[in-house]
Amino acid sequence: MKNKECKHFKDCGGCHFRLAFPKGQINKKEEYLNRLFEGREVAPLIAMDNPYNYRNKVLRTYRSVGKNKIISGIYEKGSHWVVPIDSCLIEDALAQEVQRTVFSLVKKYRLSIFDEDKGQGLLRHVLVRTSSQDQASVTFIINGRSLPSQDKFLRELIHRQPQVGAVYLNPHGRKTSVVIEGDLIQVYGKGPIRDKLLGLDILLSGDSFYQINHNQAEKLYSKVMELLDIKKGETVLDAYCGIGIMALLAAKEGASALGVENNLSALADALEMKKINGISSVNFIGEDATKYLKETEKSKKKIDKIILDPPRTGTTEDFIEACLKIAPESIVYVSCNPQRLKEELPLFEKSYKVETIYPVDLFPFTRHVESVVLLTKVHK
Repeated sequence: MKNKECKHFKDCGGCHFRLAFPKGQINKKEEYLNRLFEGREVAPLIAMDNPYNYRNKVLRTYRSVGKNKIISGIYEKGSHWVVPIDSCLIEDALAQEVQRTVFSLVKKYRLSIFDEDKGQGLLRHVLVRTSSQDQASVTFIINGRSLPSQDKFLRELIHRQPQVGAVYLNPHGRKTSVVIEGDLIQVYGKGPIRDKLLGLDILLSGDSFYQINHNQAEKLYSKVMELLDIKKGETVLDAYCGIGIMALLAAKEGASALGVENNLSALADALEMKKINGISSVNFIGEDATKYLKETEKSKKKIDKIILDPPRTGTTEDFIEACLKIAPESIVYVSCNPQRLKEELPLFEKSYKVETIYPVDLFPFTRHVESVVLLTKVHK
């Protein structure tokens, strides 16, 4: 593997470590985690063999510069200035190719660009998602409900990029930093594009949560299943289940699995994936994870094992308290925020032993790192 240097590194806010030194960023992350979890056992970082072009979700923000010039790029570090980007070393090659095609069509069809200060203009952002199956989707975030010459625009886009299997519009006129908000209107394709992950068929709608690094996601989920060590017929709860990948994998391993998710769009994807994968031993519930666990604790329903994969803010004290009362044999905590994980692990230690922490490098060249840790019940 040849190391690479990024011409945008000084300005772009996408990466925190220089791309010419992949081993250096691994060392930095391992040093940070060993300091943070001092006194606990931390395994070596599960790194990528080739840490480039991994990002399967690529966003471009549009700006008008001067009278007739349009730029498409990424926000500069710590600002709302847009750095023009035509190539990126961590983004998927197909996603970048589609973005370049969209950019040329935006200019050709003279789409107006949204002005944040005036609240006028049409195009705000373009989001491209790709799958390992060489498919792509495009979402136009716009201040309106259609594109000018929409049919012609889309025909030319699909002709030039036949890998595009779905196109969405996201009408979004509010002044906010949230990129996608409200409804997604599919204007091309028959449902979401698909991916394959550890034998599962995955549906990727325009706004569904999905790990941005396919190869490392497979390593992450494989580690979770290894630590769960599921026995046939065990009841496994996947809290904060998103589109249900870990619950589905647990069911494939022989568990009676249950996924809990309060995002209705993600829940719809999970239910559809249950159907297309033909997995009957999994159920999904649209509910807040803490509320569901408290109700489960009151009903005395048995749960053998729990997968805990909360947002960056972590879970809640009420969730942990209910978890301790339910007393599953083991909990596998998947965390995208090591600092929050450090704060929450002691709360489990009243009844659980914290085993080895396994960091996984899902986001090479950024500060972010995913961690997986097994908590085993202490039998007194």
